[in-house]
Amino acid sequence: MEKNIKIAHQFYFINPSSQNTSNEFYGTLENLPNLVSDLKINEIVFSSDAIGMHRIIKTMSAIGNAVSYKIGSDQSLAIIGSNNKSAQGNILVIDREFSIESGLAQRTKRLIDIFVSLIILLLFPFIYLITGMNTKVFSNALSVALNDKTWIGYGGSQKDYSSLPMLKPCIIEVPLCNEVILYSDDFASQENRKYALQYKPWTDIKLIFFNAFRLAN
Repeated sequence: MEKNIKIAHQFYFINPSSQNTSNEFYGTLENLPNLVSDLKINEIVFSSDAIGMHRIIKTMSAIGNAVSYKIGSDQSLAIIGSNNKSAQGNILVIDREFSIESGLAQRTKRLIDIFVSLIILLLFPFIYLITGMNTKVFSNALSVALNDKTWIGYGGSQKDYSSLPMLKPCIIEVPLCNEVILYSDDFASQENRKYALQYKPWTDIKLIFFNAFRLAN
């Protein structure tokens, strides 16, 4: 007589922060090696959106080959890993198009650049005051109007956006528009990628409005 056996899979969520202040998480990344042993975990899935690669590699080195590993990313929809802890990992990638790469997005972004530049040049006295009487905002407006620069663009070092669709040098860097107290090593690359993937015209308008004090960068 055959019996149907159902195997229950238990999932544990680990806080990438060193402080575990939520009941949502079972522990922290620092005590993950101990949890693997105590809970008899056989597979670990890392999110590269929440944890930098250097921390992932460091954690994998500490745990060793006792478990199988996978690395996923919401932004790229990519999973790297293997079901066999002794075998080389496979790569499964589902490409997502960068919204900013489309012809419509490029044309709209250019129109926003021109419009904002014209507004700045027309409202000379007001803009001059809100930027702390800095005349560089007008040279920036001229550079953007002539298509030498763009108002909003990538930030960080070149490696943080080298794999993304090309943009003109910018006045306001996207990663610097976020109010973050503690920056991770890959923060700039993540913000640049998110900007390119999820770009909408309103994105540039909103960032320019809330970062008007950066127009003279």
